[in-house]
Amino acid sequence: MLPLRVYLSASFLFFVGSHLLPQSVDEDDRKATAEAIQAQIMEPGKPVKLRVKPGDTPAETAAEAARLAASAAGRPLPEKNRSSIEICDDKAAGCAGPQRTVDRLVHNAQNMTGEQWKTRLRGLAPYGMLAMQPVFAALLLAMFAGSGRRYAEHFVFSLHTHSFWFLALLALEIGGPVSLLLPGVFLHGLAAMRRVYRLGWGSALWRGVLMSIIYLLLLTLGLAALAVGIAATAH
Repeated sequence: MLPLRVYLSASFLFFVGSHLLPQSVDEDDRKATAEAIQAQIMEPGKPVKLRVKPGDTPAETAAEAARLAASAAGRPLPEKNRSSIEICDDKAAGCAGPQRTVDRLVHNAQNMTGEQWKTRLRGLAPYGMLAMQPVFAALLLAMFAGSGRRYAEHFVFSLHTHSFWFLALLALEIGGPVSLLLPGVFLHGLAAMRRVYRLGWGSALWRGVLMSIIYLLLLTLGLAALAVGIAATAH
């Protein structure tokens, strides 16, 4: 099979399989929503019917509960969609541009449920992983500088490696043991590097450890950038 076909097949199995697996209820969202509602109960014995729409965030639910509780107690209604943080206004004096941007990102992130984060991440994950292919190949090119191999050869190795990672992640989501899968992924990478680049076990080991550390750092930065992008485009 062609390397790109192997990669596309493995990524297809992972993302389709992940969507077909039963999804657990986000306990953090449910707990936050329950606490927000409970905090607004003013008078026991006078229940208030609260309608929670699908996709409502804990902040939205808390705001609606506060409005109902204030209405029942005869107090002035709080402002709708009030955030739990103070957001810098564009016209406010002493409010710098970076501060306004950060406040808006934090506000958007607070008003997204865990399920909304998962949905957005699953939608963007295939593009993110595809974007990391040339990065991984570039690391290989730097690691094996002077070997005479071209960038395209490292890119082919990157496709095969990521294909195996997709299958391992799918096995992990199904319920495979982490204690076996993680060492298995690392050992597979060492064996593949040793075979393709004709290395000894010692040389493959230190190169594999160094590659893993650098790539994990880059993945962390990529996930942080992805989270910022999701928060920036949230409504």
